[in-house]
Amino acid sequence: MDTDHTDLLDIYKSVRETEGVNHAYVASGIRYDLFLHEKGATPEAKASHEKYIDELAAHHVPGRIKVAPEHTSDHVLRVMRKPTFDLFYKFKKKFEAASEKAGRKKMPVIPYFISAHPGSRPEDMAELALKTKDLGFR
Repeated sequence: MDTDHTDLLDIYKSVRETEGVNHAYVASGIRYDLFLHEKGATPEAKASHEKYIDELAAHHVPGRIKVAPEHTSDHVLRVMRKPTFDLFYKFKKKFEAASEKAGRKKMPVIPYFISAHPGSRPEDMAELALKTKDLGFR
């Protein structure tokens, strides 16, 4: 899969530079797995991934960013065909660093979870509760 974000970055820049446009925010959430998954990515795509996080933090997030890791348990995530939850931590760290680099106030990363996905066991739900508590969510 071609995950080069160069074309998307060009669109974001064009919108930002359009006269009369004050803000262009990503409000519906993003698929961080598409630019943190580097297996098979070209050097150009990898560079676009880093630039995307920087541009997103600097210009296209109004105050918080929404993402959907769906669950914290790798067991459940495999059933969902989603990447490991470790990728969420990687994104959170990179996004917070990009926000700081851009001089923006702290912008929280808001994750969405599915609590009773088929394949989810009681111990998976306990793990979800513990990890979200560690992240400061209630």
